[in-house]
Amino acid sequence: MLLPAPLPDELFASVLARLGRFNGIPDLREIAECCFGLEACPSFVDARLNLPEFCVRFSDAYGKPEGLLEQLTMLGARRCLGEIDEAAWSALALGEALVSVGELTFFGAVDLRFCPSCRKDDINRHGVAYWHRIHQLPILHRCVTHGERLKKAVIKRVTLHQSFPLPGDFSDEREANLPLLWNDCFEFE
Repeated sequence: MLLPAPLPDELFASVLARLGRFNGIPDLREIAECCFGLEACPSFVDARLNLPEFCVRFSDAYGKPEGLLEQLTMLGARRCLGEIDEAAWSALALGEALVSVGELTFFGAVDLRFCPSCRKDDINRHGVAYWHRIHQLPILHRCVTHGERLKKAVIKRVTLHQSFPLPGDFSDEREANLPLLWNDCFEFE
């Protein structure tokens, strides 16, 4: 099995999606069964994995459990924001608690965001566009690199059971600007 190296600031689900594509496996439930040691996987995004087992299975190609959590998931950011306490973090890193691909990827809603310029740069540099972790932070509306407004890809949950899209899968006509949200506690004149 070909293992893609993680790209700068890439989400774990994006790495797994590329792993499926590199190995000619379009149904990521098969990847979850193989990579996570599951006998049957009805849903890729809901597949629960034991991080230490995953890391051992791949000889730490994606780092040790705590490093994988910190470098490839949104949980590191959620930990910094105080949404995940140290006990929950340790339980995940030690394999005492299982975590789903969805929990590693999303902050809540099933949408992902990308910068059109980053997408073009990624394709030019790496041959593929991928999901950047920084773009998924709910407090950001502009790319920190290009200053461009982020685009939102609303992904139908039913499609996530089998596959996981990458930013290059969306045509420019389907891109939607993120709405500008104002905090109701403030007034602007």
